[in-house]
Amino acid sequence: EAMPTGTLATALTILTVVVVAPHPDVLTSPGPLHRLASLHWGTWPAVIVSSLIFGQIHNEPWYLLGLVGIGVVLALVYEATGSVLACWVTHMVHNGVSLGMMLLTDPATTETIPIATTDVIISAGSLVFVVLLFVYLFRAHRPTRTMESPDQG
Repeated sequence: EAMPTGTLATALTILTVVVVAPHPDVLTSPGPLHRLASLHWGTWPAVIVSSLIFGQIHNEPWYLLGLVGIGVVLALVYEATGSVLACWVTHMVHNGVSLGMMLLTDPATTETIPIATTDVIISAGSLVFVVLLFVYLFRAHRPTRTMESPDQG
């Protein structure tokens, strides 16, 4: 929609979109909702349910598929780390990259702009960053296996 103009408006937009907005999202979908669904139905049904709800709570029909995709990534980050904080950071990175790319490429406007090549590039760039962050989190928090010596009896 309308991009911010001016330093204060841009700073407030960054604060809102990058830091504040992801907080209630992760407290709902990949947080307690995912945990509850996982306990009752297992991991993959929980990933599907929490991702669909994540997409729906944003109420953006044009971006539903992308939002569900980010919901899947957040659910997988939660599964890999068990941390809502990791989901929040992942969501912040996604929003920060997306907003940064929009601020750098889209002129300020109050009109709704149809999906363009820039939108696809922004989405792809954001997805790459989120996937790389997920891979890092998964590797950093994966339990290490130790070799136990056989019993000598």
